[in-house]
Amino acid sequence: MPIFAMDKNIDTMNEESTPKTTQEVGREVAAYFRENNISYLEVAERLGYESRQVVANQLAGKTFGKQVAEKYAKAFGFNELFLLTGKGSLMEESKDGEKGLIKELMGMIKSLQETVKSQQETVKSQQELIYELRLGKTA
Repeated sequence: MPIFAMDKNIDTMNEESTPKTTQEVGREVAAYFRENNISYLEVAERLGYESRQVVANQLAGKTFGKQVAEKYAKAFGFNELFLLTGKGSLMEESKDGEKGLIKELMGMIKSLQETVKSQQETVKSQQELIYELRLGKTA
């Protein structure tokens, strides 16, 4: 193995063992939500917050407290230790490939939410049409 290749491996090991700052943790969580098309409003709803601003503030570099980290871990499958210390990786690792499964399920949930929203809009427009027909307002 060439010497420069070994140096690269050493650099990678150092990056993995060096904890991330609170800002880096927040940016990584925000990037996960962006990549998975999850709005801060959706995050707030899942975590039981009244405002998306709470989520935005948490991801802007504030340290995650134990209770907040637990909420994110339970709601999104994040690694609680990573949220608290910056050590390890964002997603909880497992031998069964849960990381990929969680991401796939999140995508399916998002798709189902969009389908439900579309169907709700269709039902609403049909209800409005029925109402107008009853009033005799349509031609």
